[in-house]
Amino acid sequence: EECPFFSRPQCFSLNDTAKTPNGDEISIENLKIGEKVLAIDHNDQIISTEVVAILHYEKNLPALFYTFTTDSGHQLSLTPEHLVYIGNQKYIQARYIDSNEHQLFIAGRNGQLKSSRILSIDVQIKRGYATPITQHGTLLVNNVSSSCYASIYHHSIGHLAMAPLRWAHQAKQIFGLINTSETNENGIHWYPKALNNLVHTHSVSASVQTKFEVQLADATCQSIKYKEREVQADIEEKPADDHVEIDISRFNKFLGRVEPIVSYYLDDNLERPNVLRHIKMRYTGDETAQELFTLSYPDILIDKEIQVTSLSWSANSSSIVVGYGSTSHEGLCMHKGAVCSWNIERYKINPNKPDITIETSTCVTTLACHPERPGIVAAGLYNGEILVWDFREQDSLIARILERQDLHRDSVTSLQWIREPKLSKKKFILVSTSQDGKILLWNPLPSKSNLKLTDAYFVAIKGGNSRSVGKPMGVTSVTFNNEDSETFIFGCDSGFLYKGSLNSVSSVQSREEGLADMSIHPKNPVTMAYQSHDSPIYSVRFSPFNRHLFLTSAHDGQLRLYSQLFANFGRCFAPAQGAIFTCRWSPSRPLVLAAGSEHGGTLIYDLEPHEGTPDSLLLSIPVQELPSSDKRSSINALEFNHKTPNILACGDSAGAVIIWKLAERFTAAQNDEIENLRILANSFGDS
Repeated sequence: EECPFFSRPQCFSLNDTAKTPNGDEISIENLKIGEKVLAIDHNDQIISTEVVAILHYEKNLPALFYTFTTDSGHQLSLTPEHLVYIGNQKYIQARYIDSNEHQLFIAGRNGQLKSSRILSIDVQIKRGYATPITQHGTLLVNNVSSSCYASIYHHSIGHLAMAPLRWAHQAKQIFGLINTSETNENGIHWYPKALNNLVHTHSVSASVQTKFEVQLADATCQSIKYKEREVQADIEEKPADDHVEIDISRFNKFLGRVEPIVSYYLDDNLERPNVLRHIKMRYTGDETAQELFTLSYPDILIDKEIQVTSLSWSANSSSIVVGYGSTSHEGLCMHKGAVCSWNIERYKINPNKPDITIETSTCVTTLACHPERPGIVAAGLYNGEILVWDFREQDSLIARILERQDLHRDSVTSLQWIREPKLSKKKFILVSTSQDGKILLWNPLPSKSNLKLTDAYFVAIKGGNSRSVGKPMGVTSVTFNNEDSETFIFGCDSGFLYKGSLNSVSSVQSREEGLADMSIHPKNPVTMAYQSHDSPIYSVRFSPFNRHLFLTSAHDGQLRLYSQLFANFGRCFAPAQGAIFTCRWSPSRPLVLAAGSEHGGTLIYDLEPHEGTPDSLLLSIPVQELPSSDKRSSINALEFNHKTPNILACGDSAGAVIIWKLAERFTAAQNDEIENLRILANSFGDS
């Protein structure tokens, strides 16, 4: 057996930083022996100390980290058994920190420590870690006070065990043998290895007189008051060559040593049955996706407010079409927008020069490529216009709305091509939604450049303030059922979520200006209401593999799974990464979905059930996080390539589009995956 304090001294994430006495920050990855850094002493004073050793360094190996976020905006990531300072010269392992009971201590501007409340605790798998040891045994990491020691319960024990290392370092200083230019190498320092062997040897010699060993490695980590206890034991008779002699007295002493420790943590666990309620677990691993291209259109990004607002793959999946606009408007739009297209299958691709560029008079808010005709693209604008281009034609604009009374009176929020459900299911119609509360259906590829209205629906506010009744409820997203093209789900900027039908004949009770002038009088599409979000819904998507299951994302930071058969959602998970601006199902793996977040990049989830993992925990664990182009921007749009499902495009608020190649785990479906999805959807009725 090994003592983890000596054999597995994991510690800090390589991405975190220490601070030098002159105020410069240095990453844990680049800390060297002899480096001067800030720490705290036993009087809670911030001091300068020196790194005397790196006990363990692994640049590429993954490790589990507890990441604490404080109300002061500081973050600290530690392995579960690492000691963190909680005040009054007390240290506790990271896994036992409770945000309701404990506080962390940060370095204030006046050079004094101050307490800071813990807002959240995330459990993550990160790649790369290091264990720096300082002269004082402490370190300020990201300006948060921490011990240098892990896998023990007492900071003082760890500091005592490391004394020979500090003495050796001082001796090297005297003789000028410190080399601060040495690079860190993967592996464990020889000193903890030697101590581990010593502890292992001691544990064998201290074991009871028997042919099996009782390890006492934990005895070095605790100060225990011994108690003699009698033990009744029935010993099974064995053949003479397998006889076991037990020294009952020494066995009693062993139990006296370990019983208080075991009892303490059993009692502690009983008192904390919901300790994980504050923790959102997730797995991240960079090895599962490869960045192929980062596309950008610098000319449009001169305006710093311009972002990627929408994405769509061409029908042959060779080109990604990108819409540019701003999400910051106060009334009229004063920006220029653009639609750009890159063919990613070209032998040579210029990531900063689109193959096709079309500038628009206002911001592009949404895009939709025709499902069967590769060159045809529809775009919705902030001013309510809808434009259709054929990129193969020299005069590419082939359709727009000429009847101004049918024009949307607010920004177009989504566009979708669907097969015409009533007349000819071979043709496609275009469906648009808008903040003006309308869901409009437009004829397929029209003649004479006129995009003609074929049907109209209007969603009005019904309850609440009497002045608001009959006013439009902004529609933000719509999704149509794959097996029943006349049934759709749509979300609203109020957070309300509805099922609608193209067969609705219900009249609209509203005096909203302009409705009576439309060429087709709008109807009320609503047939069923679902449990609402607390803030605007940004995206709704039916599963391509189950007719009942659909997914929603919203500004409240929640992803929800619903069955269209039940009003309440069946599963809800909040990755704590701010608003979720978009969500999509994988086109090849029924249980994989992706979401674009405000702060956490693109989050990929795998809903495949795993033995021993509860559904509630499974649904809160993204198996992959793909960063935005500058690691800070929100992901505003994402789209899987339906012909090549391991290709994922993600557009962010910095104006960049990253094309990712996903690993096989996200594209190759298991034999029972569709059945597991059906079981998941059917379980919602029991929620």
